[in-house]
Amino acid sequence: MTRVSSRWRWSVTLAWLGCASAAAQQIRLDVVALSGEPAVGAAPGAHFSGLTSVWNHAVMAPRIDTRGNVTFVAFVAGAPGTYSDRVGLWQWSSVAHTLRLIALTGDPAPETAEDVTFAGFPDTVLPVPPEVADGNVLFQATLNGPGVSAQNDAGLWLFDGSATTRVARNGDGAPGYPSGVKLASVGGQVADDGTVLVRATLCGPNIFSWNDEALGRTSQDRTISWWLRESDPVPGDPELLIGNLTQHGTLSIGDATISANGRLAIRANVVGVGVSRHNDEVVIAEEGLGPASMIAREGDPIPTLPDVHFGGTAAALLIRDLQINEFGMVAFTCQVGDADTSTVGGLSSCPGPLEPFAIGAPFTLPSALERFTTIECTKLNPVGRVAVAARTAADDAVFPPMSGLWVAAAGTLTPKVLPHDPISGAPLHLTFHAVNQIVGFSGNGWIAMTATVAADSSLSTALIVVSPTGETHVIARVGDWLPIRSDDRRQVLRIIPGGTSASGDVAFRADFVDGASGHFVARIATTALGDLNCDGVVSVGDINAFVLALTDPTSYQVLHSDCDRLAADTNADGRVTVTDINGFLQLLSN
Repeated sequence: MTRVSSRWRWSVTLAWLGCASAAAQQIRLDVVALSGEPAVGAAPGAHFSGLTSVWNHAVMAPRIDTRGNVTFVAFVAGAPGTYSDRVGLWQWSSVAHTLRLIALTGDPAPETAEDVTFAGFPDTVLPVPPEVADGNVLFQATLNGPGVSAQNDAGLWLFDGSATTRVARNGDGAPGYPSGVKLASVGGQVADDGTVLVRATLCGPNIFSWNDEALGRTSQDRTISWWLRESDPVPGDPELLIGNLTQHGTLSIGDATISANGRLAIRANVVGVGVSRHNDEVVIAEEGLGPASMIAREGDPIPTLPDVHFGGTAAALLIRDLQINEFGMVAFTCQVGDADTSTVGGLSSCPGPLEPFAIGAPFTLPSALERFTTIECTKLNPVGRVAVAARTAADDAVFPPMSGLWVAAAGTLTPKVLPHDPISGAPLHLTFHAVNQIVGFSGNGWIAMTATVAADSSLSTALIVVSPTGETHVIARVGDWLPIRSDDRRQVLRIIPGGTSASGDVAFRADFVDGASGHFVARIATTALGDLNCDGVVSVGDINAFVLALTDPTSYQVLHSDCDRLAADTNADGRVTVTDINGFLQLLSN
């Protein structure tokens, strides 16, 4: 699988006037892939026949890692006599702006028997995007070929940027367990350092429904060491045992999470003496610098609010959005309340012990600016800030309900965007109505979200980024015409976000009214044109950085990690090439 030229990559620079300012804000849009275009790395004549399907529009989003690399799954057709509705995985390089094929159905599956091939990711009807982190791509696949049966026809593979290796396969012996104990199913997530969180169910001798779920992670030699298993004592409370690792007994991506450097957190059920349905859920995390411990239990008092406890009157704790960052800070939302009331609360351990940062009415935090009725869409960033969508009683009185975007940091809750606020970076007079989904919250303070926006009396969905100082910029809006090339504009039917990079670049899929789809990466130009060393001025001090940006993009990003290389794109064609030299020289002479 070799790198290929960027002939199928285009960029467009969009200049949109803010409503409150005459200064133009630049949104740079990279086209990663378009349906109908050649499928890079596949046989001649093959093309992307679909970047989505009618069955899973909301699932087939492009995934972006911390570096800005984008990975996606797509249907492939064409190459007469060779392809018929095959499925593949591709990665787009944020530095080289090129696509490369990672795997295609029909390809040999690494570290399997001869003639065993990939049959799907995990199938060819409902393909699922992989998990990504810092150049690593973790994907589930099913298999075809000699010796493949229902007991060993699926597994996990990891592409590390250069090669694909097998992490685990159904039917493999479970490391650390007696002979005969095998992996019945596997799933997982990957960290920036390449550590894989492995979620597994087990089968074999002495494996029963009450001890067949396990959670582990890989070491540098790719062996799996187990972290928690059903029937294990709960860390910090040996009187309790892990019941189910999940609410309903099946492992899912939302119940366990891994940080960029391999720290783990999970929601689990517990069993033991005195356990009832009102105190049988816990959160376990490798918080701070210590080992795994139980940091929250249903029925226990909320830290700093002793009259309010986890769960309230609800039978389920309803943990949502559980996240952990590389410093061991944890954030999540759950049901909270007293003996008479249940509401929703947001809790985090940023930067100290676990405590609430927002809580619904009738309970009010001393630091809260509003009495919230609903708190949702919690997103923890790498440096310990938490973005959250929240509604007040006034917001609930409108249909559809409104909500605001808030940020919690160091015990302070601050509104970023509230209902009726004008959207600054939009060509029309748009106002903010509600948060639909918080897509990402980068360490440098940029927040990406899908939101409902209002133009006069009509509502529509938009993909928006919010700057650290609260300015909003529309990347794309349903019904608008998205310029994807200098001579190609298409009307947007649907927007499916796929996450953000460490610097705040946003990956998304746009479906168009003509039936086509595309994967894109958008960024706000945060560096002045020509200022390649990010010192705030364009001067002779930028010459060496400009040359490096032109000749060695990788080294430029290493030496100037906080800068935008496209500040060297002086002719605004979306690329940094020798054609930008004259424009750079003109900037120096001004």
